Amino acid sequence: MSKALKHDKRRVGPASLIPGYRYIVKDAEYLGGIAAFADRRLSVAQLLEEMANGIPLEELAEMYSLPVDAVYEAIRYAGKLAVEEAVG
Repeated sequence: MSKALKHDKRRVGPASLIPGYRYIVKDAEYLGGIAAFADRRLSVAQLLEEMANGIPLEELAEMYSLPVDAVYEAIRYAGKLAVEEAVG
């Protein structure tokens, strides 16, 4: 059974997907504009916080009905932000 995320155009449409990502959206009308998973009311930050507190990746995917790829995508997104924040 696939856990592909559906995009509800009434809330967040495909145009809100962050370029280069399949599951993460940013939209001022959705969770205050913070990076979140489409149609999940779950921020990337919340998922990563729970992972940092020791919840295994696969368990998080199951808890939030996300594909495991979406959890990996959140890690990749966080890594991108860390590079952008680097002091140069």
